[in-house]
Amino acid sequence: MTTQKVSNRLAKENSLYLLQHAHNLANRFPCSDEPLDNAKRDKQAYLFIYWV
Repeated sequence: MTTQKVSNRLAKENSLYLLQHAHNLANRFPCSDEPLDNAKRDKQAYLFIYWV
């Protein structure tokens, strides 16, 4: 049985921290307007966590 890594949006980022999470199963977004626009369009609540 072979396992294949599935990448999320973070695979295109430059941050080493974000790249560490590029193969998580969670549907993660980098800091951008895209997740907020999606939440408005889909009328769903999204959890936003940012830290510096």
